Amino acid sequence: MSGETTAAHVYDAQREVAEAILTSSDGHQFSHLLTHMNQLPDSWLKYIYYEVLDSSGRITRWWVEMSVRPYIQGYGCDGTTDESIHAIANRLVAEYGIYYPDLLVLAYPDSYSRDEDFAWLTGEAVLGETFIPDEIDPMLALDDLISINNCQAADLLGELLAERGIISLDWPFLREGDAWEDRKKQAVTAYLNAIVEDSS
Repeated sequence: MSGETTAAHVYDAQREVAEAILTSSDGHQFSHLLTHMNQLPDSWLKYIYYEVLDSSGRITRWWVEMSVRPYIQGYGCDGTTDESIHAIANRLVAEYGIYYPDLLVLAYPDSYSRDEDFAWLTGEAVLGETFIPDEIDPMLALDDLISINNCQAADLLGELLAERGIISLDWPFLREGDAWEDRKKQAVTAYLNAIVEDSS
């Protein structure tokens, strides 16, 4: 509506606070996230409270989004931001000499421009809440892009990776079954192994 503004308040809730939020009546619809957190040591809850203000500064409506951090490949659309997915894709394509911002501009010329500052792709904020493994799974990176409705970016990136022989041209049809679920499990295992290495 005219004259309205939206304010986002972002909080990182550590385990004890996260458990209180997720078991409360307000957080009940997000209770599945508690199971997810319990599988991941050193994880936390990203809690975003949005409020829409009218021209007088009164709250007209509000909503909450929550997701588990760090973001790990294979999560797909996790309810908060898309930045982690783009940060992983950016790191992946850099290994193959592809400049990710150019891909975004080509895929979405109405949303991005070459004059834009893409520093957020490698900024401390996004990298601090994203687990980027040493070996990024290109198939999971593409699937995560699709999950946030960045299908044009996924298609372009898929073509570029297929041209380089990194993935099969049939990649869109390989995103199901036991082998696909194993890929997601391997991404979590990579995170768990990294935690062990960091603590030793």
